[in-house]
Amino acid sequence: MLFGLAGCGQNPAASLQPKEAPVVRLATAGEMATGRVVKNSYIVTFRSQPGASLLRFASFRDEYRHHFSYLAADHLIDPRIKDLRYLGTVDLAYPHDPNLRDALAPPRALRFVWDKTKLDELPAAITAIDFTSQDAAVSMLKEWESNKAIWFAEPNYTSKLQTNPYTPELATKYQDAGIWWHQKIKLPQALQKLAAANFSTTQTPVIAVLDSGVDIEHPRLKNHIFTNPSPGASGCSDDLHGCDTTKGTRGSLGVGNVAPYSLTAYNTSCESNGSPADVDVCEHGTHVAGIIAADLSTDSGDDFGGGFGAAVGGVCPVCKVLPIKIISDIDGSGAASDESIINAMQYVALFRSGDKGAVRIVNSSFGKYASNRAVELLVSVLGESSSQILVVAAASNEDSMLRSFPAAYPGAIGVAATGQGDEKASYSNFGPWVHVSAPGGNSATGSEITSTLPGGRYGDKQGTSMAAPVVAGVAGLILSYDQNRSVEDLRNSIISTADPRIYDPGINDGINYLYYDPLIRGSPNRWPLLGSGIVDAEAALDGQSVTYSGTVYNRVQSGCGSVAVTDKAEFGSWWLLLLPVLIAVIL
Repeated sequence: MLFGLAGCGQNPAASLQPKEAPVVRLATAGEMATGRVVKNSYIVTFRSQPGASLLRFASFRDEYRHHFSYLAADHLIDPRIKDLRYLGTVDLAYPHDPNLRDALAPPRALRFVWDKTKLDELPAAITAIDFTSQDAAVSMLKEWESNKAIWFAEPNYTSKLQTNPYTPELATKYQDAGIWWHQKIKLPQALQKLAAANFSTTQTPVIAVLDSGVDIEHPRLKNHIFTNPSPGASGCSDDLHGCDTTKGTRGSLGVGNVAPYSLTAYNTSCESNGSPADVDVCEHGTHVAGIIAADLSTDSGDDFGGGFGAAVGGVCPVCKVLPIKIISDIDGSGAASDESIINAMQYVALFRSGDKGAVRIVNSSFGKYASNRAVELLVSVLGESSSQILVVAAASNEDSMLRSFPAAYPGAIGVAATGQGDEKASYSNFGPWVHVSAPGGNSATGSEITSTLPGGRYGDKQGTSMAAPVVAGVAGLILSYDQNRSVEDLRNSIISTADPRIYDPGINDGINYLYYDPLIRGSPNRWPLLGSGIVDAEAALDGQSVTYSGTVYNRVQSGCGSVAVTDKAEFGSWWLLLLPVLIAVIL
């Protein structure tokens, strides 16, 4: 986990600027092969046909006869055209209310025509045309474009009902991949459960990654990067794929540059910038994003930079990532200012979808020991307001009980890290303020988390920074299963269903992190220092606790907790006797 994260980067110039669509947009081979278009069929809008309101037809049948006769006489005689159908005119029905007319937004190509005084003579007739072949369509459409006979033409795209995006085949692939931390959180079982469920998704879960920037062109990430339908509307300029909130100015939350820290372009290795000390900061955000949503692959060939050979796969295969760069160079090192964090929270709150935010989850793999009251307030407001946004945060990596923020804020989910043997990772912070644990890797026991790195690369890292996105990804799975779940229910679904096996007496070298406070005579309270347990993706989907058969201490009850030394503890664990004092001081 990094205490500092923020970034400089690529100039957000034309590469992120939405461009005017071409007059003729042709169907691609991929679109035709996958059924995304009606083959050889195009929607064509012609010039020079009077609007519907001018002629005031008694019925659509009369309107069709009138327009079809002109269109057929001009175009249907061409052997390249198989069929032509008139669909309507752009004005449809003349809006008599001038305020309504002003509010309409025609395509840019028609804007000058629309602004003419005689709006009822708007010359645009919409047709569906079937061509004899794709080659015939290309030649005919280009000819019309050259002769300025049409305003624009596009493929006759197909739309499909949103169905369950999870399949048994996907779950099997995750099972066969054998990724250890997937197994620990029961991810393959969760995907099987999702595949068997009878539901349809209508909204893709979006997870904001507040970090050091993301390589949005990484081959395993590029299909999971959020695309903003309205760049600039949220107060960040050119934010097609996210926002660099370290560049906020008066009246602006930042700029749409999310290239990894210290890099000037995407698809570039962090090792190419000549600053070895910045490599870990540079790689951090892309690694975190991959844990959340990278495409699954077990290929050890070119996709892994010349035989990397390790399996990679995100927790939430259908989620989108919204990169928000909060790390910049502060006094010679990468760090996140409270200002950039506040800008980031304001930014995610501005994405709306119905009565909830389009962004429902924020991953915060950063932290510090000093609390900012404004940040704490915003974390609470994001969860309690109509935005319904859950903040998931890393507990920090100092093997300390000191509270790290934002993980310790009541409205967040603070995440500790575990290793492959379910033990507390040697570096992970812990304390009664931790809410849940998740795999974060532990090099001391030979396990780390493999994920994506900038420049199309892959690599291993460990930290609570890696554990937090595991939990954020599980939250995304839950929302893809039930998008109407409130932030309170989402949070409870994760915490209440976690597996308490981390408190087994045989784990953690005889140290049990359920601490019983001997200073409170007769008190049954135990302080759970690693949260309610290890996140369980399968159980969290329904928010139903699962039965655990191991020899574990009494399951942590809501609001209670503990830590103790078992009979196997040696003098090396004497410091745990100081825990009552530490807890009293911290609390």
